[in-house]
Amino acid sequence: MKLDVPEGYSYLWGKTKKAVEYIYEKYVDDYDWFFKADDDTYVIMENLKNLLKDYDTDEGHYFGCNFKLASVSYMSGGAGELGS
Repeated sequence: MKLDVPEGYSYLWGKTKKAVEYIYEKYVDDYDWFFKADDDTYVIMENLKNLLKDYDTDEGHYFGCNFKLASVSYMSGGAGELGS
């Protein structure tokens, strides 16, 4: 897919945001789950399916690691990190 976002490390959040917007607009009704990972992430799909089986697909869920820096809190989900 072509995203109207410049290349470079400092634009990664913009690229992720545009990709999620695109997926939501085009495919939100076609799938139960969407999974975003980077090229350094390995997934054992059977384990992922087992993790998700008890979650309601009609509710919003975000999995990642909640980082807190002073009064700022943000989610990150790099390789090997999983929280709920």
